[in-house]
Amino acid sequence: MGDDIFLKGLGFCDLLTSIVILLLHYQVVWVGWKLALIASAYLFIKGILFRSNLISLVDLFAGLYVIVLFFGGKTVLSFVIAFYLFQKAVLSLA
Repeated sequence: MGDDIFLKGLGFCDLLTSIVILLLHYQVVWVGWKLALIASAYLFIKGILFRSNLISLVDLFAGLYVIVLFFGGKTVLSFVIAFYLFQKAVLSLA
C-alpha cells in the first residue's frame, strides 16, 4: 500500500514536471525561475536517490536540461523529455 502511494506521488510529480518543461519551452510568462528550480531540483534529487539504474541518469540529464531551458536554450529535446516524463507518469499512475 505504501509503495503504491509513493509511486503515484512520483508519477504525479513527473506529470507536473513535464507540463513545466512545455511551458518553459513556449516561454509562458508566469512560469518563473522558482517553478523551473523546483522542477529541476525534483529531477536531480530523484536521479541521485535512485542512481542505480539508467533511468535515473536520464532524470539527472532532464534536471540539467530544465535549467538550460530556463535560460532560453530550447530545442527538440524539450518535447522528448516532456514525453519521457509524461509516459513515466502515465505508467506510474495507472
